[in-house]
Amino acid sequence: FYITNMEIIINNNDKSEQFITIFQNIKLYCDHFNIILDNEKFYIQGMDPSHISIFEINLTKEWFDVYNIDKNVTMGLSSNIFSKILTAWSLNHSIKLYIEKEDHLNISFEKIADKSTEYNKYFEIPLMDIDSEHLSVPEQEYTLDIEFDSKKFKKIVDELSLIGERVNIKCNENEINAICESLEANMKINIPFDDIESYSIEEHETIDNTFSLKFIKNMCMYSKLTSLMFIHITEGQPLQIKYTLE
Repeated sequence: FYITNMEIIINNNDKSEQFITIFQNIKLYCDHFNIILDNEKFYIQGMDPSHISIFEINLTKEWFDVYNIDKNVTMGLSSNIFSKILTAWSLNHSIKLYIEKEDHLNISFEKIADKSTEYNKYFEIPLMDIDSEHLSVPEQEYTLDIEFDSKKFKKIVDELSLIGERVNIKCNENEINAICESLEANMKINIPFDDIESYSIEEHETIDNTFSLKFIKNMCMYSKLTSLMFIHITEGQPLQIKYTLE
């Protein structure tokens, strides 16, 4: 058999915390997932069990401190055990992924320049053969594009979730409203334009779409990744939320 020569390392504390956040929240969507590695990127795609929401994670090789792969490889992992292992990481430790023997992934957390009093830690987990269909998510122009504070948006979604299960987003050139109605109560949040980083809607267009708060709430669990998020909506189309890691 042939063992892939793979070495991926993150030395930066902020990026390590982002990496851990990504995998701590994947388990909200699926129990198992494939990491697809090629010479240019570290890529994951998955869907929730009801096939309502899809996620994509795309980390370019430049995002890592070390990214060496001698051939394309797909690694199937348990979201539960991988996220548990990552919780053992400590500040001023690197995160290293590598393969020493067939069908196993090695993960190590090692001190960077003796800055940490924590111990070095080493893990090995078996890889899984996960049959998954890759879905092509087309690039498209959206009617509405909003750049918003990620933590503020999460707070809005959390508050709406206290009232009901669905949110109606109504937007035009003059106002932005998020509305939630239930048998017990109704709630409307008006978001001022001054509170938004950027806002773009096609001239004379109105957005009036309703979405499940459960799935948007899962998406908002990634608000720790970056201070800003992007929301894209077109009438009658799925909502897209994007976090860009610099």
